Amino acid sequence: MSFCPLHFAQWRHGSIKTDNVFDQILSQTQKTKKEGAVTDLQLLINLCGTDCSINFKEKHMVDLQSLIDLTNYFMDIIKEANELAIYLYEKIKDILLTCGKPASDDLFEEKLKGDLYEENIGATRYILSSIELAQSETKEIYVNFYARNKKLFVWTVEHIFPQGENIPQHWVDMVADGDRERANLIRKQYVHELGNLTLTGYNSQLSNMSLDKKQNRKSKDGKFIGFKNGLTLNDGIKDIGIWGKENIKVRTGQLVTKALEIFEL
Repeated sequence: MSFCPLHFAQWRHGSIKTDNVFDQILSQTQKTKKEGAVTDLQLLINLCGTDCSINFKEKHMVDLQSLIDLTNYFMDIIKEANELAIYLYEKIKDILLTCGKPASDDLFEEKLKGDLYEENIGATRYILSSIELAQSETKEIYVNFYARNKKLFVWTVEHIFPQGENIPQHWVDMVADGDRERANLIRKQYVHELGNLTLTGYNSQLSNMSLDKKQNRKSKDGKFIGFKNGLTLNDGIKDIGIWGKENIKVRTGQLVTKALEIFEL
């Protein structure tokens, strides 16, 4: 959320009151204007004695009803687990599958093949880091992909083909032979797919750079901070000479296969 200095100070240090948050959100369409609703999602609050509203232009959150259901699922899991005389793996697994109601492998695969980053950034980070750790973690080697520098994550999700609407000319040339309209269409269709994503601790230093610069970027002390940063996640992109729609589709398929193996029910 963005605030002017006055409202930011009130938000941090003043009194905030609201009633029936769940009811407020559940009574709405669950869509933003961008998604076809008449108005954006809105939360009514009282900030320092003044009635205000928070308008959500984009919806990067889980469905609230699903969140309520999830709480109930956890309660059922705990209840069933507490009734066990011995905590056996198979018994716990049965309880989780029965009471937890996880999504089917087919639905999980469908989501993995879609615009995963746009739908859930947090899940994207978790899946990418899980794939990396499954391939590289040992008793001696471990990377904490949730480490923070103050309040910000050190590691963030990086788009290989940049996600911004203002596509640099070198990327237009690479993905669409100079056709900007076609490049933008490819961006809309594929830029948020798993195959176009990786992890980096230097997102701001890669940004809209050309492919070869993203691959060979080094820090001031000469260490690779681009796609040659040592992650096995980058093995297929660190030396590739071209990146386009077909490359994204192929890598998406490869990463989806690995994710399904890791998270198999």
